Amino acid sequence: MNRINQQLGQVKWYSDHLQQLQSEPIKAIDNLFAYFPSCVLSGCQVVTTTIKPGLISFVWTDTGVEKTMVVPFDGASGVVFPKYFILEKTNVMRVYENGGSKVFSESYKAVLSDTVPANTPSIQIQSSGATVRLLDAFQSALYRFVTDTEKNTWNAKLAASAYTAADVLAKLLTVDGVGTGLDADLLDGQHITYFATRLPRVSSTASAASVTPNVDNYDAIDITAQAVALAIVNPIGTPGNKQKLLIDILDNGTIRAISWGTAYAAGGTALPTATIATKQMSLVFIYDTTAAKWLLRSNAQTT
Repeated sequence: MNRINQQLGQVKWYSDHLQQLQSEPIKAIDNLFAYFPSCVLSGCQVVTTTIKPGLISFVWTDTGVEKTMVVPFDGASGVVFPKYFILEKTNVMRVYENGGSKVFSESYKAVLSDTVPANTPSIQIQSSGATVRLLDAFQSALYRFVTDTEKNTWNAKLAASAYTAADVLAKLLTVDGVGTGLDADLLDGQHITYFATRLPRVSSTASAASVTPNVDNYDAIDITAQAVALAIVNPIGTPGNKQKLLIDILDNGTIRAISWGTAYAAGGTALPTATIATKQMSLVFIYDTTAAKWLLRSNAQTT
């Protein structure tokens, strides 16, 4: 870049000298922002209907040539949004020594427009501000500004290669269990050993006028000395298809009548209507979801 080195004496300055000296710093400033899209470099803040003065960089292609120009914006008031910053050129005229008026310079600046003329660079500005500012232009999919807090957070993260399967398992076990939606080493909240050694859940009673099996909590009903007529009420709970229910009935030596709720039905074996004195009846019911019934599959008595 040329810099004036004025020596003692006299030298004639010509317009091409001035143009050359001017072009170099202007070219350096323009090219500084050539790799970014058109954007607001500074200023141009919006306060209600006023836009403050600022500096804008326009980047565009003119007949296949990439161009960049940094220009001022003088500010505006009473603005109705949205508007567009566009590039405006004005010829500055001067009277030359020969008396003729000629173009002395070309003045470029940003002005507001409601529309964008063809082949003209532009930046939209709304009441919330310009759509593209220099900070936005700097950032892309490859480049992002990061705060010290974000950097420190990332640096404190454990590398994926250092996080072992044992670490993952240890974390899972802290949230494993009933109600978590995980149950990683459990089935319905129970360990596998629960199913391997599980015995039938039995509800026992000596004698009752009515019995209501709870099929969610019990697998078997054991009545050991029935002394009155017995009503087996429809079970409560939510049975699954082919779920088994065992009902053992032994009277106290006197035959007792038995009645059944509508949820019970014969399933190859008729429902008994009375006990057999001093003999235990073992009734095996299987639930059928299609029939929505507890079907009696077998009735065995002690000898």
